[in-house]
Amino acid sequence: AEVGQYSTVLLELLNSSDSVTRQASSQMLAKPKLDPRNLVRHSDPSIRHAALCVMERWEASKIAASVQSIVHLLTDLDERVRTKALTVFMLVGIPELSKHSDVAVRKGLVTACASLQGDFLAAHASSLAGLLDDMDQSIYDGALKLLDKIDFEILAKHADPTVRVAALMLLETLKPAHIAADASRMYQWFTDDDSTVRIRAMHTFSTLSY
Repeated sequence: AEVGQYSTVLLELLNSSDSVTRQASSQMLAKPKLDPRNLVRHSDPSIRHAALCVMERWEASKIAASVQSIVHLLTDLDERVRTKALTVFMLVGIPELSKHSDVAVRKGLVTACASLQGDFLAAHASSLAGLLDDMDQSIYDGALKLLDKIDFEILAKHADPTVRVAALMLLETLKPAHIAADASRMYQWFTDDDSTVRIRAMHTFSTLSY
């Protein structure tokens, strides 16, 4: 019965400026059964959505500490829940999520970024490029697809050498003829200040066939 009344109390919390209502709701949320981190697994999608609405009001650090509890909602059958879960999940921040120790969270990041535009992803190119070192093949493949949405020139001239290496890795996914068309610019990578970029450039160049 308590859980069934949760969404009603929550809506009062979110829509009321009354301090008594907020205090009463906070007291209810202190009960283990009503902890949003538990309610996100409730069978009722309206309650899962309500739990996410509470978490959305938390500080990013608190969400980050609980992010593993909401990853599964990124693929929830209910569209409202999926949308809200994406919003809450991304409040943690791409840099933090990309370095999370839980592989499920990193996979969740790839899923969450799939709908984002290249211009937005460009601002997080370093974090996405870092995922190319992930041991999980699906994360590697997903990160490569995300980087492919970013303008190649941005990647090729990025200040972070990890991103420049990622540009070369993307180049390697093309047919040799396409790589050959870009061969004239290989010089910039052969003379790069970073040794990892120079080494990768030699590897990329070696994939050419004439």
